[in-house]
Amino acid sequence: MGWFEKKAEKAKIPPAQALWQVCPRCRSYVAKDEWKANNCICPACGYHGRLGARARIAQLADEGTFVEVFREVSYSDHLGFHDATGPYKAKVESTIAKTGERESVVMGTAEMGGVPVMLGMMDFSFMGGSLGTGTGERIARACEQAIAERRPLVICSASCGARMH
Repeated sequence: MGWFEKKAEKAKIPPAQALWQVCPRCRSYVAKDEWKANNCICPACGYHGRLGARARIAQLADEGTFVEVFREVSYSDHLGFHDATGPYKAKVESTIAKTGERESVVMGTAEMGGVPVMLGMMDFSFMGGSLGTGTGERIARACEQAIAERRPLVICSASCGARMH
């Protein structure tokens, strides 16, 4: 049997996608660990990539102080909405499975520079960071808690708008 008849072995080198981040602006290849260590900023052109909610929390909150609140609050589908691509409920549940988040905003208490705050970080990877019923409820509850505890409320928006479902 010649070498060309042998079955190919699985590659031992991870695929390029696992090793590199390609900058959307300048198309430079940046090692993924360098990309993450540099807060998703391209070292070649300064392009700022998207950060998820939890990465943004890690950037802003004093280490070890973030405590998530309102995690149980999620979407609701009072209308039983369906469009040409399927039911809203299926889309949201697919997004939950993909992202591990239950809504487009992560809320919690934390400290920033030693100051107690209420943090709200939106995540574009959850349906474009859109504002749904659960997101609105989480933000409303955070406002109420921040007022009651006399904490500043800090929200970073990463949204394309309201959900149109």
